[in-house]
Amino acid sequence: MPPIELVQPTGQPAVDDYLSGLIAIFELAFPGRVRAYYLAGSFATGDAVASSDIDFRAVFQGDFAPGEAEQVGRLRDSCARISAFQLDMPVRCEADYLSGAEDPLALKTASLLLFGTDIRDQLVVPPLDYYTRMITGAPYRNLARWLRRSPIIRYPLDYPDPAGEFYGYDVGGDTKQFVGAIGWAATGLLVLDAGQYVARKSAWLDLYRQHIADEWLPTLAAIYGRCRVDWAYAIPADAAGRAELRELCRQALAFENHYLERYRAYLLGLLSGADPDARGWALERLALVLYPDAEIAAAIRAAGTPAN
Repeated sequence: MPPIELVQPTGQPAVDDYLSGLIAIFELAFPGRVRAYYLAGSFATGDAVASSDIDFRAVFQGDFAPGEAEQVGRLRDSCARISAFQLDMPVRCEADYLSGAEDPLALKTASLLLFGTDIRDQLVVPPLDYYTRMITGAPYRNLARWLRRSPIIRYPLDYPDPAGEFYGYDVGGDTKQFVGAIGWAATGLLVLDAGQYVARKSAWLDLYRQHIADEWLPTLAAIYGRCRVDWAYAIPADAAGRAELRELCRQALAFENHYLERYRAYLLGLLSGADPDARGWALERLALVLYPDAEIAAAIRAAGTPAN
């Protein structure tokens, strides 16, 4: 196979060489099956730091054949194990994006076409109510699975590790998951309280500053600015830096619970609404994010499902 020439390179030789090689591997493993390859995230938007993920998207034509998605996942995992970069590559096909099962916003508005036939003009930004459901559910993954290693969380949250130097927010020895969790919670508030779409993960702080700018903004700006920008997600080695990070982590728990309070109000609204699909979705979320209070229990009973 001749070398892969990227349609829209990043301008960073090491990154572009890696992406070309990755595409070549998938082209050899799945000849004729991938419609297009894209780069999303901070490397696409030019604000990556040294430890940023490669947000790689291989969009397979149509729908997956039986067993094909599992094969793609295994190849992805093998590539990730031998990569000099951290690879973020969800297993996706055209049907996922065109049907709305997968949020197409970042792919449509904040990605680079690397190779193949561009489908971005076919993608439709989801209606705000549907987008709100998708985005407000995303912080659960970070707060529960990434930071607390639990399939469910119970409000109010406690620190992942109350006895830890950084209260357990230093998952994996860095702050990447910590910053991600705070960013997704802020993104959820942006859609709930300001009706804002957030196309790029790195845009949430600027949008929060423009559209909400509440008492949480200084804490959010410090977490993003120090953890991601100044320290590039690394744990600072000096005593002053560690003390500053510990204080930021101490403040984070209150913001996480602030988001979950707002999420609770949103889910209650869906439960009392007329849309049966929205009610069903809210019930599914309330099996993962537990609010042990009488109002939630009554709303669940009224929706036709016994309370936990």
